[in-house]
Amino acid sequence: MMNEFLQWLINLSSVIPSIITGAGAVLYTRWRYVKNRQFSTVSDEKRFETLKRIGDLEKEDDHVHKESMRKTLYESIGMYYPHQYNCYLLQYLNEKGLPYRDAELNFFLKSAALISVSSLNQFEFNEKKYFWRSVELWGVLAGVSLVLLPVSFTMLKVATSSQDGVDILHYLLAGIVGGAWAILYVGFIRSMQNCIGAKRFYKKFAPWLELKLEEVLPEPSAEPDLPPVRNKLIKTVEYIAQRLSWKT
Repeated sequence: MMNEFLQWLINLSSVIPSIITGAGAVLYTRWRYVKNRQFSTVSDEKRFETLKRIGDLEKEDDHVHKESMRKTLYESIGMYYPHQYNCYLLQYLNEKGLPYRDAELNFFLKSAALISVSSLNQFEFNEKKYFWRSVELWGVLAGVSLVLLPVSFTMLKVATSSQDGVDILHYLLAGIVGGAWAILYVGFIRSMQNCIGAKRFYKKFAPWLELKLEEVLPEPSAEPDLPPVRNKLIKTVEYIAQRLSWKT
């Protein structure tokens, strides 16, 4: 059985270079796609051209797909919030002098699912979503670790206790399982950084945004508009009171 497995490994070694090359090409293509659609890594030329096209789109007449076209342009540079808040974000960066590669900014841009947005100027960090996202990440890490780590240590123990020389099979399996856990752990750390960084940026951005939204809200009138019938009744009463004062 061991000899058959070793022979299989020898046969597999002849195609390993092709497998590595193919996997590398797929990963590189995916990396380039992601890099070209993230706000921090997109080229300055593309960012400039995209923002210019959004500005030109605002000057055009109303188009049935104007909102969709604008949304597509924003998402091509990694901005997933509504147009109004994307504009505020850019204004905030300019006023505070923050670089486009700011880590917390880009964690915030990639965590749009944690923000509650409504048409009533509601732009809030959703603590409930943040909590359950953290629970989900910790749960996945703990569950998979309870499976992979014991298997890896068991394979390693079997390999080191072998009396027939070097146990290549169990060393290889232990390395594969341990490597899979390491990849999972790195992904967990990156996902938690996204959530924590997004929350930190929101705490800095929210007070500034609140002030800007207050500036654009209409001021409440000192005398609220009354229904026409009620206005007429009030004027009639005032007229009668005025006439009575003249008589006295």
